[in-house]
Amino acid sequence: MPASLAGSVINGIPYETREHWMKVANDAVAVIGPSPCPWSPFGTVIVEHHADGHDEEWCQGINVVQYTGNPQLHGEASAFRNCTAIMTAKGMTADEINKKWHSLSLYTNGEPCPQCMSSIRYAGLKEVVWGSSIASIYGMGRPQILVSSYEINEKSLSMGTNNESAPCPAGCERVLPAGERVMKCEPTDTWLIQNGKK
Repeated sequence: MPASLAGSVINGIPYETREHWMKVANDAVAVIGPSPCPWSPFGTVIVEHHADGHDEEWCQGINVVQYTGNPQLHGEASAFRNCTAIMTAKGMTADEINKKWHSLSLYTNGEPCPQCMSSIRYAGLKEVVWGSSIASIYGMGRPQILVSSYEINEKSLSMGTNNESAPCPAGCERVLPAGERVMKCEPTDTWLIQNGKK
């Protein structure tokens, strides 16, 4: 650790804690991966930081494109998939999972590509921390879409807000779910009955 960062705190989290989780993300490539020579050595860990300093690791993921042929399974996407499976196995509902993302931090050793950063923004994660930038990854000879996470973030400032005046699709109506502050489109009773859901 650089001596200048020792003891520093970033968003309430000690630098040493952040360094630990970045190491976990980096090590995930060797721990999870089936080969010591991956095409894309990018690892991710999703963590919940608690005020008492006790951190909870929810999941890890690595870039598995070379092993699966699925071009979407970058480290961040694999971590989202793994976390969702873990949360589902714990009995969490889709609503609970969607809310849980807001309390989680994602650490990844490479700056998220536009696909992954878009998913991070849609999930509404509390924060994302990365190591190497897209520019430096590209500079090392790896193909990249040269759009930074900062640009994706800047273009997605409306995330987390709903246009409550927008019309709902056919079969839906605006309602204020219990405990929520924002009205959402939900199926009407008529639609639920007609489609055998009620």
